[in-house]
Amino acid sequence: MKRLTVGVVALMVLAVMMMMNCQSHTSALPIPKQLPSNVLAFVEGFLLGIEADVGNVTSCTKDAKITLNDFENAFYSLEYGFKKMNPQLIETGLKELAAGIEEIKQGIEDCNVKGIIKQIESLIAQLKSGTLGIIKVLVHETINIFHNSENLTNEFKNAIQYWKDKKYELCGVQVGMIVGVLLE
Repeated sequence: MKRLTVGVVALMVLAVMMMMNCQSHTSALPIPKQLPSNVLAFVEGFLLGIEADVGNVTSCTKDAKITLNDFENAFYSLEYGFKKMNPQLIETGLKELAAGIEEIKQGIEDCNVKGIIKQIESLIAQLKSGTLGIIKVLVHETINIFHNSENLTNEFKNAIQYWKDKKYELCGVQVGMIVGVLLE
């Protein structure tokens, strides 16, 4: 009886080990890489906003490592900069926005946008060094953001609202439009 019990236990252990081995092989199957849906929507919107025709965004960003953390920080700083009429918060938000745009730039390098990539790199450097020259932040009863006499305040506020509403593609479009204007 004791040998029978030991034999049954041994068979059960063997069966469990075989099941675990099968599960480890199953989980090792390659899973197609793709950006999270909110990130993909944002990138698609961004490319629409800068009017870049790249075809299938999913395939050209399949190896990208993009998060939206810098945009989260940027929109927070920008929103409170507008609310508190604080140009320093606006400048901080613009620097954080530059970090987010840099991440997007790295993620879209395989998307046939080489000419725009070079321009975006220059824009990122300018935004990170501060707003003087590229953007003017004016405080007079409200905060307005200008580039070459073009008021971008509504585009920034729309991007913030779309972000808060989790409308990532529309937010990306606004950010892309802002970048497009800043590249002019």
